[in-house]
Amino acid sequence: MKGMSFVIYDELALNNGVLFKYTYEILNERMQSGLLDLVQHNKGKYDKSNLDVSLFVPAVVNCAFACELFMKSMLPKDTHGHELHSLFSKLDTGIQGKIQNATVDSMKKIRLSYGNTDFQNDLTENSNNFAEWRYFHEKSKCSANLPFISNFMNAIFSVAVEERNTLNKET
Repeated sequence: MKGMSFVIYDELALNNGVLFKYTYEILNERMQSGLLDLVQHNKGKYDKSNLDVSLFVPAVVNCAFACELFMKSMLPKDTHGHELHSLFSKLDTGIQGKIQNATVDSMKKIRLSYGNTDFQNDLTENSNNFAEWRYFHEKSKCSANLPFISNFMNAIFSVAVEERNTLNKET
């Protein structure tokens, strides 16, 4: 798809991605609340701070799956796989650049020195979060950079919506 004009190949994948993005946002908000309660030594408004913190697992799964669906919406319908790095590499290079730039800009709010090399490293290291975290109970250890994957998800979504809106104005 490199060098071709942007197309939303799968509107359903885009819409389903929104559902997983929204679910991630709910889980993340509850998880952050639980973390704050634990740090402040509160029991939490539901007295379930530890359980709230454990929402990290479904938050990662939902966020990674939203990333996957948003990218698949911009790829031919027969595109398979869960690895984010592989899906990202199949996107049009212009779309890749927009997503990477938006993600780097967002990550610079967390770490000022964040750059393109960090983006590539984070994408590689978090590429298989959906599959790994879905089966976290089968592994001795898993890691995920939730700030990266969340910013990446928001960047993919923003670019897809912006490009779709631009195409709708042209037609």
